Amino acid sequence: MNIKKNSFRQLCLFSTRDDTRRYSSLLYAYILSKNQTNLLAIDELIKIIQNINQRFEQREASIIAFGYICSHLKQSNEYLNNGKNLFLKIFFDNQNDYILSILISIGQLARMNCFNNDDELNIKNFIEKIQIKLKTINETNRIKEKAIQTLGFLAVCYRKQSQNIIDILTQSLVDTKQIELQLNIGDALICCILGVDTPLVNDPYDIFNQTSSSNNNKISTDEYEFRSNLIEYLIDRILYYSSDINNSHSRQAAFLWLLTFLIHCRRPYLILTYRTLFELKLFSLQTNLIYGLLDQDEFNQELSCKCLIYIYEIIENNELELKFNNKLFEYFTDNTRTYSNQLTTMVYEHNIQQINIDNTQIIFYKELCSLVDLLTIEKNFKSQLFYSFLYLAHENSIWSTTRYGQIFHKNNYEKKSIDFIFIYIEQLISRLYRLLYDPQIRIQECIKRIWNKLFSTTKQIVIVEKYFSIIFNDLYNDILSSRWRIRESIQLALLDIFRMLNRKLIDNQYYIKLFQELFRRLLSVCDDTKESVRKAALTTINSFKQNCILLACDPATTISNSMTEDEHKARGRYVLEQVLPVILNDGLYNKNEDISKFSLNTIIEIIRYGDRDTLKPYCTVIIIALFEALSTIEPDIFNYASMKLSASEMKEQIDMARLHCARSSPIMDAINTCTNQYIDENIFDELSGKLIDTIKHSIGLTTKCLIGQYFITLSNLYPKISSKYVGKWMAILVNTMSINSNRTLRKTYTNVLGTIVRIAKRSSIENLLQKISTWYYQTDNDYQYVCALTLNSISQSNHDILLEFGQQILPLIFLAMQENILNTKDDNEQQEEFIWKNLWIEHTGSSITGIQTYIKGIIDNIRLAIEHHSYTMKIKGARAIQMIGETLKMNLNNEYLFILVELLLKGLYGRVYEGKEYFLRSIETICIHCKYDPNEEVDKKDIDEDPIVSDKYNRTLIECLPKFWPKTSEIEFSYKKLTFELLIEIIIHSNWQTQLIVIQSINEILQKSSTIISSDIICLLEPIINLGPRTKSSGLKREILKFVKIVFENSQYSICFNENEHIKNILQFNIDEMIHDNRSNEISEQAKELKKHYEHLFIKTKSIDITNFDQNENNLF
Repeated sequence: MNIKKNSFRQLCLFSTRDDTRRYSSLLYAYILSKNQTNLLAIDELIKIIQNINQRFEQREASIIAFGYICSHLKQSNEYLNNGKNLFLKIFFDNQNDYILSILISIGQLARMNCFNNDDELNIKNFIEKIQIKLKTINETNRIKEKAIQTLGFLAVCYRKQSQNIIDILTQSLVDTKQIELQLNIGDALICCILGVDTPLVNDPYDIFNQTSSSNNNKISTDEYEFRSNLIEYLIDRILYYSSDINNSHSRQAAFLWLLTFLIHCRRPYLILTYRTLFELKLFSLQTNLIYGLLDQDEFNQELSCKCLIYIYEIIENNELELKFNNKLFEYFTDNTRTYSNQLTTMVYEHNIQQINIDNTQIIFYKELCSLVDLLTIEKNFKSQLFYSFLYLAHENSIWSTTRYGQIFHKNNYEKKSIDFIFIYIEQLISRLYRLLYDPQIRIQECIKRIWNKLFSTTKQIVIVEKYFSIIFNDLYNDILSSRWRIRESIQLALLDIFRMLNRKLIDNQYYIKLFQELFRRLLSVCDDTKESVRKAALTTINSFKQNCILLACDPATTISNSMTEDEHKARGRYVLEQVLPVILNDGLYNKNEDISKFSLNTIIEIIRYGDRDTLKPYCTVIIIALFEALSTIEPDIFNYASMKLSASEMKEQIDMARLHCARSSPIMDAINTCTNQYIDENIFDELSGKLIDTIKHSIGLTTKCLIGQYFITLSNLYPKISSKYVGKWMAILVNTMSINSNRTLRKTYTNVLGTIVRIAKRSSIENLLQKISTWYYQTDNDYQYVCALTLNSISQSNHDILLEFGQQILPLIFLAMQENILNTKDDNEQQEEFIWKNLWIEHTGSSITGIQTYIKGIIDNIRLAIEHHSYTMKIKGARAIQMIGETLKMNLNNEYLFILVELLLKGLYGRVYEGKEYFLRSIETICIHCKYDPNEEVDKKDIDEDPIVSDKYNRTLIECLPKFWPKTSEIEFSYKKLTFELLIEIIIHSNWQTQLIVIQSINEILQKSSTIISSDIICLLEPIINLGPRTKSSGLKREILKFVKIVFENSQYSICFNENEHIKNILQFNIDEMIHDNRSNEISEQAKELKKHYEHLFIKTKSIDITNFDQNENNLF
């Protein structure tokens, strides 16, 4: 036996594992205490305890084992007294390594009521030390748990210390969020109140010798009063801490204490004895528990819930029970109530942190109250139903890991609650199902727990299918509820129904009849004021569309066993008839962007699956709606960029990208599908009118452009029918281009016009070409570009039309193809010139033939151009005449020749502007190539206007002067003096470039004329010669030397040097200056050569009279 004991001690009692060592200690102690022959083993344990050098495991196991042994000995036993003294000595010696084993041993001794009056002083000191340890943060929770248990057991031995121990327990750890600690405190508090009657002091391992405390209900009067005072004191402490709004931990601790107390109150020895005392504090406790239900901490909510349920169970007074329930319901049904109590008000007044009420929980309990109120049953049944829901809604996993789990399920309260709820399940099921989808997650979780408890073995879909008609009808009726939470939860609930049980809807004619109103209600909720409701509704209505509407319309859907194929098609038509009016009237044009987009997508999908006969009456409305949607669905950034960008090329690129995206979109696919399948002659008239109205009133570029391109589609698919309407189409396209300056739109419409013109009537084509002719003479250059694009499109698509109407349009093309005078041209202008030239060449073959064929029309257009207020247009007219002269030359009819010359002369009148020199060049061309003599008819009318001088115009005019110099002496005599005086004036007041041109023209005139004499040119000599040494231009100096040489070579001119000594002196001075010019050797050599060759014309003396030279110089510059 000793060998076995030694083996047990070494393997188990002194094990290195804590749990093995402690359980072995308990078993070892129980065996030793029951046999008096084991004293040596007990002595050995004492020796191990007293030996401080002993191994820790051995000493700790010995302390625990010896403690349990002592607890089973009688009061007079010597080992018991030695044990108490030994344990207290180790404790007071602060042997902290063994504090846990000492607490276990002392607690066991107190539990078995082994302490007496002799130990009272030591126990008081022990309690004080325990109080310190409980408050310190350095001790482990395991030690604190054992210390709490020990205090509770000590209150059994020393009843007078009970209130003090209650204070220690409720004050030391009230702020600690440790559930196990607070549960142990609750047990200790029960020990303080009940003393030896508490079942907690029973030895769980000595079940054969114990008697039930319930058999001994009689207690003394003093004990009764003592317990009453302790209960009242404890409840006051619980009320105090549960009212602490600033500390959720203290509230949790108070609720745990109360819950522990209520669990024991359900036992027979408390139900009768202390009921009256407890009921006095009932409503104060209820108030704090209601606040607990609204706490942010979920565990506090559950504790409050369970406390309320147990309080409700304890109450037996019907009047009190009714009052208790009414107060509870009042808190959650009275909308005017503000949640505040005395402590809350005090804290608020002192401006401290206010209580955080969980609004989610308020809503949840209100929902439970309204759920119960649905039933027309007695109030006590309603209360029982409410508490049943309350019990099932709160279940924390903590209870499955503590020793209280079984206690909470005593009397099988959960099963009773479930059975009671099932009595009214048909009336409650729809509301419960909706609450499963409540927007608040915590409400969802609570209801989910209730649902899972009620239907723990059945899947949710099976339950919903069983009660489908009840659930769906209630959801349908409440879709437009005034409460947003109900609206949102219904959307989420319907979402699951549409996904899982859609066949119950589409296979039942009763529900199909509700589709129209259901769809309208769902659309209404999509425009809800609350964003979360809108999002939920959009998801739900999309599911309804996919799983119900389209599924019912799709011919590929599996046919129900109870439905024939014809019935299946009839159902699809019926569903569309129900839904289409709602989409078209309430959806497509809704101001809510999400609704309009959804409706648009729905139509696109319906077109794919829908029945032809059903959709045909709505075809026009659908097509127009789709076209209008093309602009509304575009990202706003497109419009913004198109408006804000300054570069026209970039704007055009963005607009073209917009059109490209729209053309390849599902919307256009739907429109094309509609066009191919549903359009016929019966709806063409309505469709054409709607398309025209849409172009007029729509503000979207994409819509306007794609409707224009849609005209091409219609003309290709239905050319015969379209020919009746193409004139109106062309008119709206032309009118739109005249008021809308967007280049992309104009390019698109010109392409459309060029295509659809092939089926147009002759009158419509004439009107179009007339409009183009009118547009071309607009001041806006973009109009001319539009004209070019339109005619080019007609040429490419319908080449013969321009030949057929050549007399009307080709003369305009001839005028338009004349080059612009601008030096820099953008891409559009270059493209425009290329188009005009290409059109002329393609439709005339050669310029000579084309001009001769259309000369009359060309002249009419030239007249319009020259008479136009635009200078650019005037110049085009002049260039056109020049081209006619260069092309026809002598083949130009005299009648037309004189008309053209008259137009040129008319164009010369008025202001001088850049490019007016082309009139002079045209006159020059006419005179050279057409042998026109301007001297035959001279318009001697003076020009009244005083022209604004233009250097370029003046230069051209001066350049042309020699070519127009009169051939007859009479005319020359009349104008030469005036001309030379004007030229001198120009020389004096112009820059060197103009001076150069003037002198060049004078040189040509002097060489050409045979009637000019020295007296005519003497006025020219001085201004021109004086320029020589003073100009820096080598070209001008060369022309001056050429002028002098011409004068020297002609005897009629050189006489002036012999007749006028002043002129001769000026010549001498200026030639010498140019000889000595170091800037140009060429000019110096030419001057030397000239002086050497015509030396006889220079004076011999070196003195030169330049008296008046300075004055002349001042006049020149």
